[in-house]
Order: sequence, then structure tokens, then C-alpha cells
Amino acid sequence: MKQNKRKRKRKKRAKVYNSRGELMTRHHVINKCNKGTGVKDNIYYMTRAKHDAWHLLFCNLSFREAGLLILMIDENRTLTDYIGD
Repeated sequence: MKQNKRKRKRKKRAKVYNSRGELMTRHHVINKCNKGTGVKDNIYYMTRAKHDAWHLLFCNLSFREAGLLILMIDENRTLTDYIGD
């Protein structure tokens, strides 16, 4: 007996280009792994090169987490100095 497999169809999004004609990619402000969604306010568009560089440098950190990391490195502090216990 064959099982009926359903394939979820992904909704095709319109491609977004910047003023220089470069294709932009979607970057989640709050990551999907941190329960971020695809709503408009949670999406930041950036070029593929910048998107790849972000993930190379910061993995899946949010913008806030990456900013705190930079401050910690710059001032040689710990995370609790910024966000408390």
C-alpha cells in the first residue's frame, strides 16, 4: 500500500533588489530558532554577500546579541555587565 505524501508548496515571494540592482536576501531580526516569524517587522533585507558575512561572523545571533558581543569584546566585559543577572 502506497502512502499519500503531501508536499508543502512554498509561496513564491517577489524578488527584492536594491538601488544598485543587487538581489537582496531576507534576514530575520529575531531568528527562526528563537521563534522569530516571517512577518514584515521581523525581516531585514541585505545583499547575499552581507548576509553570508553576518552568519560567518555572528552565526545565528540577533542584531542585539551581536551588538552586545561587540561591546563586550571592545570593553573586555561579560554579558552580565550589560543585561544584569
